[in-house]
This record gives sequence, C-alpha cells and structure tokens, in this order.
Amino acid sequence: MKRVLTTLLLLSCVTAAEVWSQARCDLMVAINNKKASQTTDAAGTNIRSGAGTASRILTTLKNDVGFRFHVTGVSGAWFHIDYYWPGEDPSYKDLSGWIYAPSTFIRIDQENGDAADVPIYSLFAEPTKRARKIETLRKGDVVPLVGCKGKWAQVKYGDHIGWLSEGTQCEILDGPCG
Repeated sequence: MKRVLTTLLLLSCVTAAEVWSQARCDLMVAINNKKASQTTDAAGTNIRSGAGTASRILTTLKNDVGFRFHVTGVSGAWFHIDYYWPGEDPSYKDLSGWIYAPSTFIRIDQENGDAADVPIYSLFAEPTKRARKIETLRKGDVVPLVGCKGKWAQVKYGDHIGWLSEGTQCEILDGPCG
C-alpha cells in the first residue's frame, strides 16, 4: 500500500510540474500554408493532443491562405490553442490542441499608446514596458514566435529574442488588423 501511495504521489508531482511549466497566454498567432517563408508549412498544420511530436495528431489543417489561432498557453516549443480561423473565413472554429510554436508568426502592427505614424516598435528584454529595449522593429515586419506570457509575445528578431507588447502584434500577414 505504501508503494502505491508513493507512486501516486510521484505521478501527481510530475503532473503538477507539467501544469506549472505551462505559461498562460492570450494572443493570436498565424501559420501560413501558402507563401514561402520561415513559417510556411506546405504539408499543413498538425494539431496534436499534447505538447510534442510523440502526441497523437488530432487533425491536420491545410488551405491556401493559412490559419489564425488563439493561444492560451505554452509548454516548451508548443502552443496550446482553443480555437482558430480558417483562412479568410470570418467565423472561428473550436479546436483544442497543440501547435508547434516555431511555425507560427505575427506581423508587427501599431503599438497601443503610440502615434499611428511612428513606424518603430520596441522589442523588450522582459515582458514589461519598463524593461530594457533590446531592438527596434518596423511596422510590417514578420517575426516567428518562440513563447508568450499573458498578452506578450516572445519573438525572434535577427539574433535577438525579446518581448512584444499587446497591440504591437497582428496575427495576419495580408489585409487589415482588427
């Protein structure tokens, strides 16, 4: 009985550690299935049951435009999603699963609080506007995501990895943000 309890305790600790390793997020990202870029996945986008390639593929999404996803969490190199927009379709579809984070991107848009005609945006060292600015990006730049925390997107830009504030991000490559 003692072994069974010890085993259950250890398993619950692993489960708790996995849960705590997942950061909560609330942002939109995109995957492009058409245009040649570092984020293109011509074979389609696998939605998995867990964070990793060993997890079962729930479905593979593919169209000529790509998809926008609502990200609710991150675990390692994987984003948890709870719904998506298929291409140009204005209605979202519920789908809970995991997508590979490095295949996602955002396009830089207007930063909240700044004048609309200022085309330069800050990449911060930490997910707060009080953090050191490590790089500047221009409106229209497309950057791959590597993580997220709340409404902050962690991106790779050149040799830098940093944080973009809410409102800087636009999850679609073509057309207006909104």
